[in-house]
Amino acid sequence: MSLAVKSLHIDMKYCYGIGSLSEVLNLDKRHVAIYASNGVMKSSLAQAFDDIGKRESNDRVFDKPDYRRTIRDDEGRDLDASSVLVIRPYRSGTDFARTSSGILASDELKSEYDRTTAQMQAGRSAILDHLKSASGMGDRTESAFLEDFGCKKDDAKELFGLLEKLATQDLGRFSELADVKYSIVKTTQVQKLLSDPDFKAHHDDYMSKYTQLVADSPYLTPDFDHTGAATACQQLEKSRFFEAKHQVRLVSSADHSATDLGSPAQFNDVIDREMERIDRASRPLWKRIDKEMSRNPQVRDFRSLASKNSRLRLELGDPAELGRSLWKAYLSPKAAEIADLADEYRANQANLAGLEKRARAERTAWDEVVAKYNKRFRVPFGLSVTNRADALLGGSLPALRFMFTDHDGASTGIIEQGRLPDVLSEGENRALYMLNALFEIEAAVRSGRETTIIVDDIADSFDYKNKHAIVQYLKEISGHDSVHLVIL
Repeated sequence: MSLAVKSLHIDMKYCYGIGSLSEVLNLDKRHVAIYASNGVMKSSLAQAFDDIGKRESNDRVFDKPDYRRTIRDDEGRDLDASSVLVIRPYRSGTDFARTSSGILASDELKSEYDRTTAQMQAGRSAILDHLKSASGMGDRTESAFLEDFGCKKDDAKELFGLLEKLATQDLGRFSELADVKYSIVKTTQVQKLLSDPDFKAHHDDYMSKYTQLVADSPYLTPDFDHTGAATACQQLEKSRFFEAKHQVRLVSSADHSATDLGSPAQFNDVIDREMERIDRASRPLWKRIDKEMSRNPQVRDFRSLASKNSRLRLELGDPAELGRSLWKAYLSPKAAEIADLADEYRANQANLAGLEKRARAERTAWDEVVAKYNKRFRVPFGLSVTNRADALLGGSLPALRFMFTDHDGASTGIIEQGRLPDVLSEGENRALYMLNALFEIEAAVRSGRETTIIVDDIADSFDYKNKHAIVQYLKEISGHDSVHLVIL
């Protein structure tokens, strides 16, 4: 294979400590090694390559305005981000699930799956986009939706199954809740309130009296209630508004008459008179709950919502069911689309089951990388994917499991990725980092695209055996037709 890129023309100024650099890397022989002592900005060069398509490259210390970074091929074209891969020295906190997901399935199997599910995936995306907008939950929408219905998160099949069940329900009866934002109801502060024993026991009475209070008052509304009025009075007093001889004019919603208030005392008198609409016998309990309802902006926003929505008030006794009702309300205008998606899902069940069976049996590039890694590097664990079929086919990130075997060979322990840095030695953590590097490199090689791989001192601080393993691996990938290696 004849590679299109014959040379890289680098022009940099004030990039991560590089004062000025104008150089041509000749790639006629496909690979370049740059050897230099520490402190001459090799890692700065690697960082500038890594920035392509992501961010500008500037000086982190002196913030010079006239920085620049251009990296072009011999035809004068800017190097594209998709054609560059930078492998940096050891870093902790690697996301193996994300870096390994690109090589889990064979192209043939993944393509067949994509063709089979194209319409389903388009419908799924449309439903999730609608739910994101309606709920205000952003990127957390899918996981929150699945969790509220007791489904596994990040599982495409679970989502389709849930939508299939919801398609059989009368979602229209929840439509009154469609304007209530899940993101407001599910804040920590609101959830704490809904679980409070006093509120659970007396929320009907409290909300009934609160709603009546703002409805009957000529001055108060759900958006400007007694708490808002008191806060306004405090802020005006704090800013010496009344001392400057200014006045506040309240206009009655009943007869449009005006009342001018020239002091905090007068303002507070109006608020106190409005609060007398709460009957005397109920006031102690009402005020106790009202104090909790007025404690922070999140709860006050929720109270305002509840006062405007009688259906929401009916749901307050069961927070978990309220969450499910909100999702059903958001889906109610999409009932026809959900029914079509459910029909499509059912029609493809047999095909999907066959593809998943093949996926579970298939030895993939992922398995080959792990085998290659285990052959070269020594670490005290085995690695597997627990959601193999869905990770291969459904677009979910793989759930990785690290399995340790005891000295007696009879006991097996399973450790989540987040705990690995505490379990492994520093040397073992470094060796584990190389697994991530292999995932990234193999994904680039198998893509078939012409790729320039910048390898930045990755063998640093490894023992002799692992250094040798790294060198042998770099030699092996240098034989791939689509790869340029730049070794720093």
